[in-house]
Amino acid sequence: MRQIFVSSSDIRGGRAFLSGPAHHHLVRVLRVQPGEVLRLVDERGRRYRASILNVGPGEAQAELTGEEPAEEEAGFTRLCVCVPKGGIFEEILDGATQLGIDEIVPLVSERTIPRWKGGDVEPKMRRWRSVLVSASQQCNRSRVPQLLAPLPLEGIGEVIGKDPCLWSFERAPVPLHLELARLGTGLERATLVVGPEGGFTDEEAGWGAARGARLVSLGPRILRTPLACFHLVSALSTWRNLRPFSEEA
Repeated sequence: MRQIFVSSSDIRGGRAFLSGPAHHHLVRVLRVQPGEVLRLVDERGRRYRASILNVGPGEAQAELTGEEPAEEEAGFTRLCVCVPKGGIFEEILDGATQLGIDEIVPLVSERTIPRWKGGDVEPKMRRWRSVLVSASQQCNRSRVPQLLAPLPLEGIGEVIGKDPCLWSFERAPVPLHLELARLGTGLERATLVVGPEGGFTDEEAGWGAARGARLVSLGPRILRTPLACFHLVSALSTWRNLRPFSEEA
């Protein structure tokens, strides 16, 4: 079922009155017609089934036909990733959202190419948030991942020590699957750290390890930043869903 995000203030008297971005998405992207059924999700994560009544030039109306159960949360995952150049970061935002990431922290490390000053950040943040919203609607997520403002690498020092942290580093002696096995299944919270296209320096990796990060190798090949992110997130998600054979017996 197709889905759009709405404000709780748009819902009253058993109907939804959709204007602004929601109306634009209905008309320009979904091209809905009266009678079509879709899911509406408000900022609190409440999910409604609704039938389109009419679509006007500036507003659409839908009748609420029921409320659906809230989406279950399967742990909390934070992705801290050094921002690559060009539009590659938007690719990361889109894919990570679809894979279920909860929070994204853009990082600036020694080898990060993009740099921002003052007012340059906010336009980027608006664009990035719109990518997260679009990706969440497309994959039927009830909650949009939280996006923090870009931080220097040392800005995540406290985060690293708070939750188990898997830090992708090509020269790490421990493979990802072995470190996951050490952590065990049922991992509720985790932080993932991915470097820039040129990788982290030895000094940066050592800085992370000194603060509790677990340096892990993603295999013999050097992956581009987007693929490294997706590999880490997917591996963690799969591991969380595993159960020891003894529990299946």
